[in-house]
Amino acid sequence: SKKSVRYANYSYFGHMWELYAFWVWIPKFLQEVHSRTNPGISVNLYFSMGTFLVFVFGALGNIIGGKVADNIGRTKFNIIMLVISGFNSLIIGFFLNNAVAALLIAIIWGLTIVPDSPQYSAMISELSNPAYIGTALAIQTTFGFALSNISIWLLPIIINLTGWTYGFMFLAVGPFFAIFSLMKLRNEPDSQLIAQGRK
Repeated sequence: SKKSVRYANYSYFGHMWELYAFWVWIPKFLQEVHSRTNPGISVNLYFSMGTFLVFVFGALGNIIGGKVADNIGRTKFNIIMLVISGFNSLIIGFFLNNAVAALLIAIIWGLTIVPDSPQYSAMISELSNPAYIGTALAIQTTFGFALSNISIWLLPIIINLTGWTYGFMFLAVGPFFAIFSLMKLRNEPDSQLIAQGRK
């Protein structure tokens, strides 16, 4: 396969390393925040409301993100989202004792961790041989979800070893690798195929 397709896939895999582990474990993190801070509302209300807001803002991010990516370029948009989401994974654990800040960071993380997903599918479609687009997308999705299962399984092990303060930092490996892969992709000549040159 072309280098550009491989780099797009590598970046997607880094994104998937972070995404589903975040979705699966952020409710448990918010429960832990509640147990430490007792913010004056029930634990069920705090973590269920928090989880709901994480997903709602993620959905809004997808809608708005598509328009922004069309304007500034797919790879550029994804790099920005990955920088923000990766940064959140590094800092959120330090706010275990601040219910408001932890929830706010979780929402920002939810907002920025999702919108790059559709851009990867679009990039693969634009960069692949038209005869093999379906196969290329199937490979991308299959390996991406397989990788996400590994990070979902590993994250609680890391948390048990390091505690919540440092546990989510483990996910930052994904965005870092994804950003590196996108930078490599931008240097490929056929990256001009992305969004008719608006890469």
